[in-house]
Amino acid sequence: MMKTRSGKSMIYVKLSYKNIIKMFKEYSIYFITITFCAGFFYSFNSLSNDTEVVNLVPSVKLMYIQLEGISFIVSFTIIFLVIYINNFIIKKRTKEFAIYTILGMNQKIISLLFFIENAIIGMLSVMLGCLLGILISFSLRGLIINSFELRIMNKVMFNFNTFTKTIIFYLVIFIVVGLVNMYRINKLKIIDLLLNHRKNEELKIKNKIIQLAIFILSIGMCIYAFSSIYEYLGNYSQVKGETHSIDQIIIFVSYAIGTYGLFYSISSIFSLFKMKFKKYTQKKINLFFISELISKINTKTKVITTLSLVILISLISFSVGFIMSTWGENFKDRVTVYDIEIETEYNDIIDESLSLEIDFSEVHEYIEKIGDTQDSKGYNLFFIKESDFHRRKRIDFPPLLMKLSDYNDIRKINGYEKIELRSNEFAIHYKELDISAKEIKNLHFVEKGLSINENQMMLKEAHLFNETFGNSITNDYVGYTIIVQDDLTNHLKVAKSAYVVDLVDELTIKESDNLTEFLVSWYMQNYPEHLANDSQPIDIKTKVEQEVSSKISVMVVKLTGLLIGAILLIMCLTVLTIQQLVDSVENKYKYDILHKLGVDGGDINAVIVKQVLIQMNLPFIWATIGFLIFLYSFFKGFGREINAFFSDGSFLLSGFGLPILIFLCIYLTYFMFTITIYINNVKFNREL
Repeated sequence: MMKTRSGKSMIYVKLSYKNIIKMFKEYSIYFITITFCAGFFYSFNSLSNDTEVVNLVPSVKLMYIQLEGISFIVSFTIIFLVIYINNFIIKKRTKEFAIYTILGMNQKIISLLFFIENAIIGMLSVMLGCLLGILISFSLRGLIINSFELRIMNKVMFNFNTFTKTIIFYLVIFIVVGLVNMYRINKLKIIDLLLNHRKNEELKIKNKIIQLAIFILSIGMCIYAFSSIYEYLGNYSQVKGETHSIDQIIIFVSYAIGTYGLFYSISSIFSLFKMKFKKYTQKKINLFFISELISKINTKTKVITTLSLVILISLISFSVGFIMSTWGENFKDRVTVYDIEIETEYNDIIDESLSLEIDFSEVHEYIEKIGDTQDSKGYNLFFIKESDFHRRKRIDFPPLLMKLSDYNDIRKINGYEKIELRSNEFAIHYKELDISAKEIKNLHFVEKGLSINENQMMLKEAHLFNETFGNSITNDYVGYTIIVQDDLTNHLKVAKSAYVVDLVDELTIKESDNLTEFLVSWYMQNYPEHLANDSQPIDIKTKVEQEVSSKISVMVVKLTGLLIGAILLIMCLTVLTIQQLVDSVENKYKYDILHKLGVDGGDINAVIVKQVLIQMNLPFIWATIGFLIFLYSFFKGFGREINAFFSDGSFLLSGFGLPILIFLCIYLTYFMFTITIYINNVKFNREL
């Protein structure tokens, strides 16, 4: 009895071994994908254990935590890939399972063997992924060291905690999916096992007229979605960044439904083409090619639709990640003008009788103790009318006035010549990121004149200035400040006070933190009446703190975009590739018959290339159309910022060139792999 059991066990072991080798060959691209995904997961999580970098730049710890959390969220999408591919493998092996059952093998044993086989192959892929992750983390660490200009050597590091975390994370995924698969296989009857591999998506509507109507309606929904995207992004600067979640959901749902309807009904267009252009369709083996294409589209509508949406998200993630990171690097130079910049805000102060003017003399004394001051300047901005104090809506914040002498002092600190005004003239300083010169000239008071304390003034010709003088020179959500003679502000209410400092030597991170603590404490002690609403109406910026936070933000956005874009793209390409490879196995006999009927091998290869090209590119083509409309709308909506930051064209290269290059490299690798294996599978059959 024991010998019989041990004999059966050996048979099961040998069977599992053969199945594992077979699965590695037929579904190698799937396991390569798991390897890459596990590598990304390991590399992003290993960063948080890099104590050497954290000790030098403590703020990096927060970035590491953010990247670790993002990697967990993104990696959970792997569950859907594993479920989909396992369903695919089960569907293709059900006939094999039926034969095992007929030969007397218990279905529980079959499901258990399938579970073990998948777990072994999956975990081997994850272990290889950890080795790949070590190399990726080495590259990421080098990127961080160079970005923060740290004086340490980059080195290859293995972290056992991260390795354990990666193994456990993926092991849980494989166990959960495996148990679900075991339950499904145990519930299948022999007849289901024999016929299940033939099942595809069912098309309930076969009427060509109805399909054509669905096609036209779907095109209409997609046009609505595209036009809505254009309107939303194209007019972004006019809506002051206000978002409407319901509108965004409606746009996405319209695009998704339109895309599904488009692919659901597109087979009718191909069928119409086949009937109307018989001279082409009946030439050589074109009829076979078109019939196969229609059949595959009919049976893969849901998959193609889903992949189109995911590819669009992948393309946007790639580009937006690099765009925003490049944008952030340039924005830092625009915002971080001074070593220290302090400004107050009246937004949360309710009592109109309070004085909002701040005396920064104690702050100046403290700064003198921690570093030599090169230049410093304190100044006030004023309300045009006292009633402007109550204008608190984001789209209705008032423009403020600035003394000419203060403005000229700021210009001198930044290396610019002073300006001159007559008593009846005013000038405007504006931020080209927030408002254009054309929009300034269209303002009512610019055309009609400005009245201050019954003094009527006009804008001096060519007195629009847009040099970069920091954030404190304008009011919140207002892109310009009006410059007037000093005496005109004598009886006006102060809206905000600001103090800017340039030091001989930059502050260290520790000195910056200490300064911030001092300023908060000083403000609370000297101006407690401003804190009635538990707010802190003072904003403190130091160049070193801004640079570190900017670098962290840039790194998080860039790596997040890369991670999301790469994993989603790899997942989509894996699904498309596996579908084509399975088709190559199923279609061996068809191509073999064509070969025996005298069809040249070159013609068969040409049909294979065209078939794979169209089937793999259908979701990409549609996603690319959506992406191009997104890009056009993005350029229209953010044209001012793009012109301000990237007038030399570097935006196109850094924001779109590199991510598109990465995208194309990944895509072409998968495409060439698919074509090669597909042709080899068919050639193998013909040589028999």
